[in-house]
Amino acid sequence: REDELKHGYNEIEGWYPLFKPTDKLTIQPGGLINDKSIGSGGAVYLDVNYKFVPWFNLTVRNRYNHNNYSSTDLSGELDNNDTYEVGTYWNFKITEKFSYTFEPHYFIRVNDFNSSNGKDHHWEITNTFRYRINEHWLPYFELRWLDRNVEPYHREQNQIRIGTKYFF
Repeated sequence: REDELKHGYNEIEGWYPLFKPTDKLTIQPGGLINDKSIGSGGAVYLDVNYKFVPWFNLTVRNRYNHNNYSSTDLSGELDNNDTYEVGTYWNFKITEKFSYTFEPHYFIRVNDFNSSNGKDHHWEITNTFRYRINEHWLPYFELRWLDRNVEPYHREQNQIRIGTKYFF
């Protein structure tokens, strides 16, 4: 069916603010591992965050996404369908407990693959809403546009994610 709810992805992520040269600038490496129905993968990234004012900061991320399994590429060969990703996080603090983030991300296929839009690159745009319960718990709700799908329905792809972050 074309309009059914599916689950097929799990992820765990970690990061650490390694270098903070000023009270406004932070450089932070991170990484994640994931699993899905066709195999596992991971990513490493580097974030640079700048706090412009108390209610707004911007993060720029460079990330490499790797799949631990092979897929058939456009030439019929087996290869890893990896991507290089550049993203920005426009973080707005609305109140002491409520925040909003606008996240445009640009993905480029590393090997001979196309994204679901039929090109070797695509955009994903996310709107994230968070509510801080306390110093440890931060539930969130995300609405994401995953670019236009070429097959089989030739329509926009969207994703909804609901989750909770826990801070140690």
